[in-house]
Amino acid sequence: MAASCKKCDLHEICEECPEWIFTLADLIMCMMGLFVILWVLKPGPKDEDRMKANEEIVKVLAGIREAFGHVPDPDSQDPVDIQILMSKIQKLKPHMGPGEGGE
Repeated sequence: MAASCKKCDLHEICEECPEWIFTLADLIMCMMGLFVILWVLKPGPKDEDRMKANEEIVKVLAGIREAFGHVPDPDSQDPVDIQILMSKIQKLKPHMGPGEGGE
């Protein structure tokens, strides 16, 4: 019985996938891992950018609260309430530049 079994050719077993494809797949996976690590380790925004973003968020939140009729407490330390109060003060001030009538 053992004599009737013919030896299998390695190329007949896996004809549809060449051997180099495994090396290529391994290389691609290593490169993807490298780029994921680089993406995770990138530095965050600078403090100046973070402060500008916080100011914009406070302005948006103040606008939302004003739209819903929120009345801020003058003694509040909440930055959104302070922004609402400052915007109301700016609306009350007349324009301080040269107007239509002179300088």
